[in-house]
Amino acid sequence: MKNNNSILRAFLGIFTVINLAMAVLSFVAGSSAIKFVALFYGATIDLTPQMTHVIRMFGAMNLAMAFMGAAAMIDPGKNRAIINGAIILLLVRAIEMLVFYKDIVDNFNIAPSRLIFNSATFLVMAIALIVFRPKTQNN
Repeated sequence: MKNNNSILRAFLGIFTVINLAMAVLSFVAGSSAIKFVALFYGATIDLTPQMTHVIRMFGAMNLAMAFMGAAAMIDPGKNRAIINGAIILLLVRAIEMLVFYKDIVDNFNIAPSRLIFNSATFLVMAIALIVFRPKTQNN
C-alpha cells in the first residue's frame, strides 16, 4: 500500500508541476509561452491579443489545478475528490484531442503522431490515477 501511495504521489507531482509551469508561462506569455506550447504540445500558435487573454484565462485554471494537485499529493486519502477531478480533466482532454483531431492538426500545425502521443499521455496519466488512487474510506 505504501508503494502505491508513492506512485500516486509521483503522478500527482507530475500533474502539479506541469500545471504550475503552464500557469506561470501563461502569465509571462510572450515568446516563452509559445516556445513551451511548441515543446510540450508540438503546436504552433499565433500570439494575438485575444489569444494572450485566452492563454491567461487557462493559466488561472492551471494555477488552481496545481494547488489542488499539491494538496492531493500531500494527503491523497483526504483529497480523493481532487484526484477524481484530475482524472476527469485528463480523460476529457484525451478524448477532446481525438474528437477534434482534424481541427487541432489543421489549426495548430501539429503532427498527427504528436497529437496521438499527447492524447495517449493524458490517458495514461488518468489510468494511473485511477489505479493508484486511495480506496474510499468507511468512517
